Amino acid sequence: MKPDKLNEAFRPREVMRVVRGLLYPTLDSWTRTGLVEASARSAEGPGSIRRYSVADVLAIRVIHALRSAADGKRVSLQQLRKVVKRLRDQEHKAMHPLASTRLLIVPGDRPDVARVTITDDAAAELESLLRDPGQRLIAPVIISLAPLVADMQEGLLDVEFERAARRERELATKRKWNQKRGRQRAAARAAKVAAAT
Repeated sequence: MKPDKLNEAFRPREVMRVVRGLLYPTLDSWTRTGLVEASARSAEGPGSIRRYSVADVLAIRVIHALRSAADGKRVSLQQLRKVVKRLRDQEHKAMHPLASTRLLIVPGDRPDVARVTITDDAAAELESLLRDPGQRLIAPVIISLAPLVADMQEGLLDVEFERAARRERELATKRKWNQKRGRQRAAARAAKVAAAT
């Protein structure tokens, strides 16, 4: 992904291409209820389209993964809202805490979400964000976000190719329209000349 692409804004349809399996009603609900944000541009009335930044898309991708990553047991939206609230509170109202925090799913009868902190001696410390907030944990399974980011980058490339194809189709349509209009004008001029003579 090119550095200048990091500042792009994505339409909901494009977000759904990047976050495979995400449906528009889900994305709309998450945005309207504040679980995620459309920080590039929020909806400002009927007909307006939200725009999501790359960090927004990553946060959406993380939430989508957390919903089903806990050993087959789903992390509920209510639980995810608690995690996002705690992260925002602890990260001093960070705009994108899910995009900038290493998270871990702790499987079990009641799945937990933990923040992973790498210490100076390269050890990993885990802190519960859900079951026992603030409690240090020892977890047997670590889920890497690297595959999620790679998958997201692939989706972003798909969106970029789709945009280029759409622009090309629009230009071709404009060219055809301009050619047709030019022929109509020429015919009208010829008709005027013929009528005048």
